[in-house]
Amino acid sequence: KTLLYPTPTEQSRWETVRDRLVEVLRAGVPHQVLNARKHAEESQIIAGAGAYGAVTIATNMAGRGVDIKLGGELAEEIRSAVVRVLKRAGFPDPYDMSLDEQYTALRGLRPEQYGIYDAEIQYFLDYVEKMHRVKELGGLHVIGSERHESRRIDNQLRGRAARQGDPGSSRFFLSLEDELVRRFGGDQLDGIMRRFRMDDMVPLEHPLVNRVIEQAQTRVEGYNFDQRKHTLEYDDVLNQQRAKIYGQRDRIFTKDDLSEDVTELLRQEIESRVPEALEQEEGPWTLLAYLEDIQPTLGLRRGYYPSYTLRLLLDTLPDEAFTSAEAAESALTRLAEEAVRAEHDHLRRYLQRRTETLLDAYQTTLDERLEAVETIVDNLDALWEETNGQAQALRAEIASVVRVPLQISASDLRRWVEDPDEAQEALQAAVEDFLLNRTLRQLVFIVHRTLNIQELRADLLAQMESWEDILAEVNAVIEHTLAQREARLLGSEDAPGQIRRDLHQYLERLAGHFRAQGNGEAPGLSEDDMVGLMLAIQQGSRTEFDAKTHRRKQVTITRFQYIYRAARELENRAADEITAAVLEHLQGAQEAIQWHLGEGEFLRLAEFTPAQLGPRARRGLRRALGDEAYTTHEETPLGQFPADLIDALQFELGRQALTERYRQLLLQVISGAWVEYLTKIEALRIAIGLEAYAQRDPLVQYKGKAHELFQGLMRDIRAGVISQMFTFQGGAAVEVEATARQAKPTAEQAPSDKSTSGSSRKRKKRRRKRK
Repeated sequence: KTLLYPTPTEQSRWETVRDRLVEVLRAGVPHQVLNARKHAEESQIIAGAGAYGAVTIATNMAGRGVDIKLGGELAEEIRSAVVRVLKRAGFPDPYDMSLDEQYTALRGLRPEQYGIYDAEIQYFLDYVEKMHRVKELGGLHVIGSERHESRRIDNQLRGRAARQGDPGSSRFFLSLEDELVRRFGGDQLDGIMRRFRMDDMVPLEHPLVNRVIEQAQTRVEGYNFDQRKHTLEYDDVLNQQRAKIYGQRDRIFTKDDLSEDVTELLRQEIESRVPEALEQEEGPWTLLAYLEDIQPTLGLRRGYYPSYTLRLLLDTLPDEAFTSAEAAESALTRLAEEAVRAEHDHLRRYLQRRTETLLDAYQTTLDERLEAVETIVDNLDALWEETNGQAQALRAEIASVVRVPLQISASDLRRWVEDPDEAQEALQAAVEDFLLNRTLRQLVFIVHRTLNIQELRADLLAQMESWEDILAEVNAVIEHTLAQREARLLGSEDAPGQIRRDLHQYLERLAGHFRAQGNGEAPGLSEDDMVGLMLAIQQGSRTEFDAKTHRRKQVTITRFQYIYRAARELENRAADEITAAVLEHLQGAQEAIQWHLGEGEFLRLAEFTPAQLGPRARRGLRRALGDEAYTTHEETPLGQFPADLIDALQFELGRQALTERYRQLLLQVISGAWVEYLTKIEALRIAIGLEAYAQRDPLVQYKGKAHELFQGLMRDIRAGVISQMFTFQGGAAVEVEATARQAKPTAEQAPSDKSTSGSSRKRKKRRRKRK
């Protein structure tokens, strides 16, 4: 039942409960207070809350997990003592007797039969008698000081009483000022009570009150359900994305061959990158720079696999360039000249664009600052009055408006107030000088960073009469620097430059390629030789001073770039044609890496038989070799396989090693990108509520933006995999059974272990000597 106090204050309700509790406590009734903090101790308190005369005050009685037994909890030691006494008295099976049966049996015994358990038996008899008195008095009575928003919580509180057939009752006290009553009709009920002039101390107890409270609870529960459902809809967005990401990770863990998956990612990335790069204003060299970054020239066991840039340039070389050293030197020299001049043309265009951008920014900023100067000059009198003639405050105000540091004396400021024309002229000059010096410093920095020119100085350029003179001086220095660089690298017929000298030396080292064969003719250069020469002349060395060691050291530098010359080969070619060519080249790089890894794994596992490899490796070899060949050579060491099976064996081992690398790469990229994505989606979820101010549904906007973020995540994963797939060095290799690895260590491990132990012994000896 529910007692509703119509008083406008809660004092009467609390006074009623308080007065009753004070009477109980003053009478010496045992009581405990629960505050839901010490769970272990409170479980014992709850277990004894049903004792005769006990009062338990709790902040929350839901979900305690302990039943309140009438009469309190009986210790197991007492029950054991009762069973021992009854068993000794001749009762056949006292374990299965109920409490009442045990009580009746003990009452039929003489006190001397209790023996040493007299205290326990007396406690038991007293306990049962009090339990009966509790039941006679009505059992456990629950008093609720308010009604919860959820009926489930109230029912849990009610359910503490009258459990398992025991008697019990409950009563709730409410006020019209309780939140639950006030939100759902409490004001109307209060108005009715005032209209009929009912006493505030008279409680209301009527089925109507219960129905009103239950209806209010139903509304609140419906509101809370909608809130939870709304929150769940937000969670469903991320759960669907999480399921997709985790599904991909699971497939990566279990799939035997990931080459097709990575190749598909490569195809999607190239098909999106190529058209975007070709549409850029700077031209196709940006595409080549990207391809050079993801797939540089690879040095493999079978030789070089060139980058796409070198592939384009190799195709431009005439066939005669491969026939002799002289033809190769001539062709590569001409190619280097074209590459250096193409790079210089690119640098000129780049510096010209940056200079034009700086000048536009300078002119725009100058116009804005000059307008600010006019505003300041027009309001000098007002500013002078506002600052009370204080020069420091006026100077700070002027500097904040024109955004230029000023050094103005107090006498100048007073003169400016009297003569605005002088103020305007002085401020315009200060603004122009400041912006000019700042722009020239930026220009000098750009030129120095691009060409490492030390001759240009901003203070000297600022002394020139006009921008035309400044730009003429800068262009003259740039052209002079480029001419010096071209002469140093290329030289002339009479005085060869660094590239031609180095190329001649490299060709002399390859003299063995040109020794006359049996017919007296000189063999030509292979494509691998030509790639090596192109890479060699591109690199140079420079002597620098190391600030840490205070010694000179040789530093490898890049003399020039091939991408600007190779970009000319892509001009006037369709995007589809370039895309197909790039994909074919990169897939060739994948195959070259697979052969490279396969040969390495073949050498590493030469002493192992297929039966000693891991289950995944065995399945792959069976597919590659065929059931018959695999069964025949299952116990044959890989190094002793027939020659006709070596290629298939190496290719399959390479595929497995490459798949393991892809597996590590995919997991690494996906894990990192997913962690960053979770941070972004959490920030979106926090801020999405602001969409309601624009009359837009936050949930709809959240779903749309989360979808966009997820698409960006997939693009980031794809780009991250492609950027490392040709250069990633994973630690995984073809799996070998543990027992086989212990039984037959590879030949590469033994000298390494011996060398390590030897060096360790040497270090120990050195430590002893130092001691």
